[in-house]
Amino acid sequence: MAFARSKVHIPASTARGQGKVRFPRLAAMMVIVAWLASASASGDKMSLETITGMTVEGGVVCPLLKLEDGETVPLAGLPIDAYPPGQRLVLEGQFVRVSICQQGRRTFEVSRNVTY
Repeated sequence: MAFARSKVHIPASTARGQGKVRFPRLAAMMVIVAWLASASASGDKMSLETITGMTVEGGVVCPLLKLEDGETVPLAGLPIDAYPPGQRLVLEGQFVRVSICQQGRRTFEVSRNVTY
């Protein structure tokens, strides 16, 4: 069986190098991304907090935890059905303002459950 050879048309603008990302711009973007990733990673380790509270009903996307001071916060990083209402939890993580939870003024992003 013979295969037909097809011709590929390369537009003149691409052939002359227009529309391509130049090396300095690409290198600068890579440096910025690497810097942001390292800053985020080092910041996460320093800002871990421990919170204690009881799970409550009403979470839409994320489970809710009523803290000892009365504030109710959504918990990112746990399945919605991970714990029944009334379960006492001690969690380690950090408060974030942006999350998938879509509830509350801030969300607690759980790193680990340290309930004893």
